[in-house]
Amino acid sequence: MRGTRPRVPRDYRYGYCYLFSAIFPEAGVAVGHICYRANTGEMNRHLLDIAASVPEGRHALVVLDGAGWHRSKALEIPASVTLLRLPPYSPELNPVETVFQFLKSRHFANHVFETADAVKEKVGAVWSDFTKSPDRIRTLGGRSRGNSA
Repeated sequence: MRGTRPRVPRDYRYGYCYLFSAIFPEAGVAVGHICYRANTGEMNRHLLDIAASVPEGRHALVVLDGAGWHRSKALEIPASVTLLRLPPYSPELNPVETVFQFLKSRHFANHVFETADAVKEKVGAVWSDFTKSPDRIRTLGGRSRGNSA
């Protein structure tokens, strides 16, 4: 029909999984883990994963939005990690957002999953594939920012 959009599947059940992720575009490296809760404990685990991936003599700058678990006073920040909190409503300044946009459009748009476990399984497979592609990490993570008018 002219002037209408195609119907897409929609699911009104609620179940979530979260992908805590970080990319190192220069090195073509990505780390992440999937969980069912986004909280300070999972963020601390993520920071440890990042720190474990930082080469000797290097330092990680972790770009964060305003999520509560990013601002928690109980965060345990490893010595090789510095946090950079972005201003509100500025996802375009976070390089990993380009990765999320790419992965969502390629692998998750217009899909309905039967269970949260099915979502977690799919996210895990997609993330695993992505982490095995250093060139794609460099390309998506190294995009120039701040040129939007």
